Amino acid sequence: MTTHSTDVFARLLAAENLVVVHDASAETASFDLDSRVLTLPVWDTMSGHVYDMLVSHEVSHALNTPLEGWKKELEAAGANASLVQHYINVVEDVRIERMIQAKFPGLRPDYKAGRQWMKDNIMGDVLADVANGKAHSIDHVNLFAKGMLDATDLTADEITMYDRCYACETFDEVVDLAKEFLAELPEKEENGGDASDGNAEGEGQEGGESAARDEQSEGNAEGDDGANADGEGQDQSENAQANSEAKGDGSMESAGDAKDDGSNADSDDQRSEAAQKMDAAMKGLVNRTASEHEMKTLPAMGNRMSDFLITADEVINSATGSTIIASDIATRNYSNLQAEQKAMVNHMVNLFNQKRSATAHKRARRAKTGVLDTVKMTNYKWSEDIFRQIKVMPEGKNHGFFMLVDWSGSMSDKIIETIKQTIMLAEFCRRVNVPFRVAAFSSTGASYLRDGDYPEKVDGLEALYGTCLVEYLSSDLKKADFDKAAAILFDGAIASTYDNRQYQCSGHRFDSLGSTPLDEGIMIASERMMQMRAAGKCEIMNLIILTDGEASSDMFTGSNWDRNSGATVTDPISGLRFNTVNDWATRRNSTAMALDILRARVGDVNIVGIYLASCKRDYTDFWHGQRDLDGAAQYDPKQRLYAANVEGYEKYFIFMTNAKPVKGLDNVTADDSKAKVRNALIREGKDRKDRKTFLNQLFDMVA
Repeated sequence: MTTHSTDVFARLLAAENLVVVHDASAETASFDLDSRVLTLPVWDTMSGHVYDMLVSHEVSHALNTPLEGWKKELEAAGANASLVQHYINVVEDVRIERMIQAKFPGLRPDYKAGRQWMKDNIMGDVLADVANGKAHSIDHVNLFAKGMLDATDLTADEITMYDRCYACETFDEVVDLAKEFLAELPEKEENGGDASDGNAEGEGQEGGESAARDEQSEGNAEGDDGANADGEGQDQSENAQANSEAKGDGSMESAGDAKDDGSNADSDDQRSEAAQKMDAAMKGLVNRTASEHEMKTLPAMGNRMSDFLITADEVINSATGSTIIASDIATRNYSNLQAEQKAMVNHMVNLFNQKRSATAHKRARRAKTGVLDTVKMTNYKWSEDIFRQIKVMPEGKNHGFFMLVDWSGSMSDKIIETIKQTIMLAEFCRRVNVPFRVAAFSSTGASYLRDGDYPEKVDGLEALYGTCLVEYLSSDLKKADFDKAAAILFDGAIASTYDNRQYQCSGHRFDSLGSTPLDEGIMIASERMMQMRAAGKCEIMNLIILTDGEASSDMFTGSNWDRNSGATVTDPISGLRFNTVNDWATRRNSTAMALDILRARVGDVNIVGIYLASCKRDYTDFWHGQRDLDGAAQYDPKQRLYAANVEGYEKYFIFMTNAKPVKGLDNVTADDSKAKVRNALIREGKDRKDRKTFLNQLFDMVA
């Protein structure tokens, strides 16, 4: 069974988003009632039945063992806390195993097979101690509940003890019964000696009751609902927990796992030799070569947003921004870009308005006003439709756009085309009054971009160290400031390319190209999008990500890159958790996990991905990364737009940026031949078709 399926299994049983940790440093299964963390060991020879048995047992603790009641009894026990917890655990385990198997009868075969595996593989020495009289009555009850002993191995008193444990319905009853057993504990047992009432004596005392118990035990093995052996209790987890240490923090961790802090110096003296060997048997199965499981918390900036975000106003008012704005070259380039994009932006606006009107018309309905229509009144004898009607137009939801642009070194050969498309989308949003922001994710820290200082490391935000979002454009900017910011962005793109033959530039740029912190950028963008929604302007957010590669992130993996190591990653804002292992599959899926976090934080959001490929190799590399050879084979040098299905995105497109500018009707003169005009018309029609395909799918989400 994979760790992922075990995690899902535990959450389904509990109907709760438990944290499931597979920890090589854990020697037994345990459940922390306070933090709601289920810890499972990494065993070399663990079977699926044993795992299911352990998981369901601990889930039953999560469902049925009250944290406050548990803490209260441990605190009241004082110096005898370990012995009190030992007895409470045994009685409580019988109760919660009965309850989980009654709720999920399909677990019974797992308990039966799991207990048999435990008996055959690790309980030999323990059972030998029982046979030699080195176990206490409570140990006999514990082992019988786990299916390790038959009814004939118990005395009549021990059978009665088990029956009373099985009959407990509430935790208070469990505590009262455990205290009663402790009060009746023989002095020799209390001091850690051998059991005074050996099995040899007990066999003669059982009589008919033992025989009856034999029959019940058999029925349990066959699946009788009323029997405990059938709902076989979690052999191992019970063993571990029946000997758990009193830590006072609500943890169900075994004594063998807990650190010795001196408070339980005589704990081993209070338990039998058999109970101690149960712990030793469990510890012997742990995979010592496995790496420890790491608990990680994703970064949440909160009021430290400015440490990782540079706003559009900061860009405009910076020294670099002022220099670019004052440059005639930068101003001229942006003016030419506006003229080039004007027709396309107008087309986008018209198309959007058409889509919006069509959608509104489709949602429209007619309603009666309750006012008589004097024209229709004459039809009252044969028609009830004699009232005036009005057309009701339901209000649509407000949308907002957030565009996230890759500012990495590999974008250098396509950064100009990317920024041109980004500015065009931003201008479109501004024209139709849709809130938007355009930000580039950068591997340069915000403090360095502001004043040249290296950023400080902040506790809990180490994963974002050295990264930031540079917000170049925003709907909050006035038209004049928008044009300034767009000129700075476009000029910076020109300065960042290796091929400046088509354009000249001012020679300045606010930020240089770096690596690809896409996942970190998504984390920062999620909180920025939360702010946009909180401002009341956006009910549905739309995230557009423009990139040419995969993320280079370790946010969802453990820091120790060893075999079998991994991490449980928790988002402090949404509560979403991931259990991961350190392998390349986790690296490949890290962006999908980051987008799941963004959805959980932001709420209703559509995510569109745009992959920018400058050549056939980029195109095939993308499909190979998706493990899709059929997609790689569909390359057509004349095609500019492809659609793909990528995990984490509602829509995903591949744009070929190496295509030459389309020579359409704008390039046709009166002296051109019919063939040239026809070819120009065909080329422009195909280009419009590609653009319209993209725009239609985009507008379908927001119109």
